[in-house]
Amino acid sequence: MQGVFSFLDVSCDSLVIEYCIDSVKFEKLSGGRKSGDEDVNSFYRKGVSGDWKNHFDSKSEDCFNRVAGDLLIELGYAL
Repeated sequence: MQGVFSFLDVSCDSLVIEYCIDSVKFEKLSGGRKSGDEDVNSFYRKGVSGDWKNHFDSKSEDCFNRVAGDLLIELGYAL
């Protein structure tokens, strides 16, 4: 988070960074579910990094690669 704030040229202290990190934790956003507890009706479905790969069919993967492929590779998220 410090890198993000630096990039935005915004100064902040460690309490602000801690608040930002804590406010977006899966358990808080999902209403108390632990990571891995799936609720298919919730926007916050499972809280498992990379689980989206288990839900893409080949058509979805092709579309995703066409739209964001270069950026995904640059950020280390190549399919």
